Amino acid sequence: MNNKVLKNYTTIPPHLYVERSADKQLKYIIEDMQRPGYVLVARQMGKTNLLFNARRNLESDSRKFVYIDLSNNFATERECYNFIVESILDVLDDELWEIRSEIEKISERTITDHVFYTKSLLKILRHLNKDLVIILDEIDALRTSEYSDSIFAVIRSNYFTRTNFPEFERLTYILSGVIEPKDLIKDRNKSPFNIGEKIYLDDFSFDEFCDFIDKSKLNIENELKNHIFSWTKGNPRLTFDICSDIESVLTENNFIDCKLIDELIKEKYLISFDIAPIDHIRELVSDDKDIQDAIIKLQSNEEKLDITDKVKSKLYLYGIISSGDKYGSFHIKNKIIKKSLSLSWIKSLSDNTDSIVRKAIQLIEKSLDYHQGIELISSIIDQIEQDDSTGLSLALYYLGYAEHRVGEYERSNIHLLEKPFSKNASPVMHYRARLFAGINFLMQDNKDAGNEHLQYVVDNYENTVTWSNAALILANNNLGKEGSINLLKRIVDTTEKTQPEVESETETSNNLRIIKSYAFFSLSSQYENSFDKIKYLEDAIEIGVLEHIPYLILVRNEAKGVDSDETITNVTDFILKNHVRFGSSNLGFSTIDYSYEFHLSVVAANFINNRSEFKKLVEYSVNELNIHEDELFFDMARIIDVASERARALEFYFKKASETPDIKLYRLYIASHLDSDDSEVTCYCLDYIKEVIKSKHIIRSDIAPISMIIRASIEHQNPEDFENSLIMLEPILFGSSEVNHYDSSVLFYWMFEYYNFLKNKEKSNKYAVEALERLTAPKEDKTVIDEEGEKIIKTRMIKVLHRRNALPTAVPVRKRLSYGRNDKVTVVYKTGDKKTDKFKKLENDIKMGMCEIIN
Repeated sequence: MNNKVLKNYTTIPPHLYVERSADKQLKYIIEDMQRPGYVLVARQMGKTNLLFNARRNLESDSRKFVYIDLSNNFATERECYNFIVESILDVLDDELWEIRSEIEKISERTITDHVFYTKSLLKILRHLNKDLVIILDEIDALRTSEYSDSIFAVIRSNYFTRTNFPEFERLTYILSGVIEPKDLIKDRNKSPFNIGEKIYLDDFSFDEFCDFIDKSKLNIENELKNHIFSWTKGNPRLTFDICSDIESVLTENNFIDCKLIDELIKEKYLISFDIAPIDHIRELVSDDKDIQDAIIKLQSNEEKLDITDKVKSKLYLYGIISSGDKYGSFHIKNKIIKKSLSLSWIKSLSDNTDSIVRKAIQLIEKSLDYHQGIELISSIIDQIEQDDSTGLSLALYYLGYAEHRVGEYERSNIHLLEKPFSKNASPVMHYRARLFAGINFLMQDNKDAGNEHLQYVVDNYENTVTWSNAALILANNNLGKEGSINLLKRIVDTTEKTQPEVESETETSNNLRIIKSYAFFSLSSQYENSFDKIKYLEDAIEIGVLEHIPYLILVRNEAKGVDSDETITNVTDFILKNHVRFGSSNLGFSTIDYSYEFHLSVVAANFINNRSEFKKLVEYSVNELNIHEDELFFDMARIIDVASERARALEFYFKKASETPDIKLYRLYIASHLDSDDSEVTCYCLDYIKEVIKSKHIIRSDIAPISMIIRASIEHQNPEDFENSLIMLEPILFGSSEVNHYDSSVLFYWMFEYYNFLKNKEKSNKYAVEALERLTAPKEDKTVIDEEGEKIIKTRMIKVLHRRNALPTAVPVRKRLSYGRNDKVTVVYKTGDKKTDKFKKLENDIKMGMCEIIN
């Protein structure tokens, strides 16, 4: 009979589970239901057991959990959503079996992937009528897919959808993976995944380690406990496995000592290095040059470790340092890991460049993770031998291509043109390198060089997508009208049977459709007569590229002389009926793509002219385009030229928002609409001040709106409405260190005027003296007040203080013998700030006793 306690469990049973601080944090997040939790941890640290323990302890009749492992490979975004929805239905089958057919109908009727997912969740939440906690484990696996940004954007939008659908208040996510939340969204132009609360899962403390020893019923002396801990430092996987082996030794021999433990650990982990978690840590390190360099520094015991925060974060996620080490002095977390990452092994990795290049290509082509690809290739490019012509050309091509995609055009050309493939060795890479180089030069305003590279492709590589790309860009750059028209007509006449290069036939055909749509639009712009212009625009619309059609409708209707209101209606109808998404041209020619800016203009036009369509667009923006309502209304309001309409748009949002709007919306509102003493305006101003007080600090962007509120209260003679709020703001005004002292003088000036209006001389004097002192502080290059403004407010305050005999006590000017007006002097102010300038510019401050000459 096997009485062994520390068996080879798939998951740790409750009687052996040791709770850590992460368990308490996870419990709070689940019970709060307001933000997703994000378990950020290295592998083999007990992540899955943490999640299972939370489910075991927190699931109830009113709260259900669904655990989903996302390490499976999903070919499409829809497959991933289907898997999540099916998992929920399977786990909660007893409660959800009745709605399976309804979910199937939603799937059949809904073309857009994320809309299907959101509608399915809504149906599930309404029927379940309980809290639902969705645990998504191994989410970093999604980053290898092209659609990962959409998945994380939808998860984020599920929280913001609560405004329209309160059922989502009963849904929360717990995400878990080996990747920083900010890196979940690959496209740097999209909002980062910044709504989650990080949960760090660290090693056992010594007390927790001892708790585990007690639970395991391992009867060993304190000396042996201390010795085991000296090796593992509480790493849960190492601790469990070593203690399991010790249990086996004790069962067989009834004896164990420190020497035997040392031998056991050496044989298990430090000979072949093929046991978890050591094997995985070494694999990660072998693929990352930055981590190798960091470990060399750690192993060399350098006193000053020049290691970036990004690398520190990786060291934590690889399981090499603890989470707390990221913020202070740090070291390799335990002796076993330290010995497995020896200097000799690290230095032996420098020859392993081929595998790193292959990994980088995978990141660039499959995951579209250009920044990580650049980082990997850059780390080893100097180690590739010059006589390895193919290897070096391949690395340089992908490095240059990735840099092109992230907008580093100058660096991209350096690498694309350094050692390019010959047209015989790889025609595709040869001509595409010239295509990207041409675009790079154009983006740097070097049209001659850009056109030269593009013309080379056009002259030598017909009947390919690469040729069509080059031809389109060349036709739109300085070929002259006749040359452009001829080249554009060649593009639109391109056969659909163009030979695929590296893409599939389907991808090739789709790329050609997009290029032809651009080409027809470009042809339309070459003609002034409306007949030809309209004909080519109709041809472009007929091609059927959804992301192009809204803009094409706009231009076509303008050419036809259609009323602008009717045009906006046509465009809006098409967007909503066809679920148009944002385009993403790779051609450097994206005028007609459905862009965020164009979307904002359509939303704004509907707000002004068609409120019912506007509401539909807002819902579409939030639920289908995954735009946060705060961002949508802020960005839309900014493009509305008429201040009163801008204010109306923001008021509309303030009234409908279920949560407190972002403070930047209040700032924009105040800048747009303070010409009224309307009680509603006063309420919004008070809401803004309340948010400033809640934040406990003032930033530069707050200076203008706070000043405008105070000024307006004086002008409208309703200062009493703000008195309590301004009293609460006072300690923040004096204590804020985030605003330049000179700039903040404007706030103190308006507080002086405010209390002057209320005839509170004591406070008025206090703020005037403080404002005058702050006006002496060093200025930044760009200030919120110009010299004329400074002169006006300074004169005004000095005049009032002088009349009240409240000027600061004058300090006699310390004289050398005498100072000429243009002599340079250095003074020190009461704040401790020093300033050097001509005597004539500092004379008044010196006489007022605000500073003293020190030279």
